[in-house]
Amino acid sequence: MIIGPPPKFHGTWDILAAYSDGFKISYVSSTSHGAGWTKSFQINADNRGSRPDTGRADLFPWLVGGAAGRIDVVWYHGQGGNTSAYRNPGTNDAVHGTTVWTVAFAQLFNATATDAAGAARPTVQANNEAITPVIHRGSVCNNGTVCGIICPGDRTLLDFFQVAIDSAGRANIAYASDVSSAGTPPAPSTPDKTAACRR
Repeated sequence: MIIGPPPKFHGTWDILAAYSDGFKISYVSSTSHGAGWTKSFQINADNRGSRPDTGRADLFPWLVGGAAGRIDVVWYHGQGGNTSAYRNPGTNDAVHGTTVWTVAFAQLFNATATDAAGAARPTVQANNEAITPVIHRGSVCNNGTVCGIICPGDRTLLDFFQVAIDSAGRANIAYASDVSSAGTPPAPSTPDKTAACRR
């Protein structure tokens, strides 16, 4: 969430918030101190329908504000395998295949612009699902500190993820990667716990 005005951003106090349901990366904005909000705008190019695209997931959005209504948004993009689990999307097995994760990036201008119906209408300058090589294979657990304890799941990426805009206007992105390590194996769990965690 951005609560302006950061350096070089709007002269007003605008609020912008990005969120994910596991498949869609969206944002909303308010130019009225939170009294009213735009309708959400979906940033990622995949998962446009009412049901997720097979083998696609988009998680952990992070955004930063820049000059003249610009926002840069980063998130983890998963592709392949089974990504249908809400709390623990992704697989790395012979049955479902392997989900590979990359860092995705979008740059939007006029982030608080709306149409007559109140829907956000930014200018999308850049949108890329993979600005990095593969950073992770398998699942990404969304159950916080209970990952691998109550539920199976890989939390090796943790929440070490952010973006900042430098004085030259470039996006500087910090992210975790475990492609050169084996990662954290999921803890054994009973079938009922697994079923609860895969919802």
